[in-house]
Amino acid sequence: MSTGARLHVLALTVAIMAMLPGFLVAFPAAAAVDAHTLADQALELVNKQRVKARCVALRTVPRLQRPAAQQSHDQAAGDRLGHRGTNGSTSRDRLGRLGYSQWAENVAQFPNPRQAVNFWSTSRAHRASMLNCAFTDTGLAVARSPSGRLYWTQTFGG
Repeated sequence: MSTGARLHVLALTVAIMAMLPGFLVAFPAAAAVDAHTLADQALELVNKQRVKARCVALRTVPRLQRPAAQQSHDQAAGDRLGHRGTNGSTSRDRLGRLGYSQWAENVAQFPNPRQAVNFWSTSRAHRASMLNCAFTDTGLAVARSPSGRLYWTQTFGG
């Protein structure tokens, strides 16, 4: 087989594998790029709602991004949704010591950014966090479980 034919087969194989649900779990570099894009899309949707509510758009900051990523990865690893980490940590443990006078955490398990943000928008408590104009900083992360489910976490500080 010629080099060109081998490259064509390799490209086709990668394209097919990319469509498989577990592909991103098997290739962490691809998962990081995909997760980052998905999180950016979700943040764009959140910020559109905040602007409509006359709040400033949230800015992503590392000190809130780390706990958001930690909680999303923790939920995905256990394939379970919740605010409590597998190590017993709570949102207060993860966010309470970061120097904000107010903080909050939203979590969700949905297959895409639109559904995750729609859930937060239609839940009274989640919407209150999302549209709290005192919040100016955020972290937003998503992680894929071994079963292919996406786990979302958004952290807020102000």
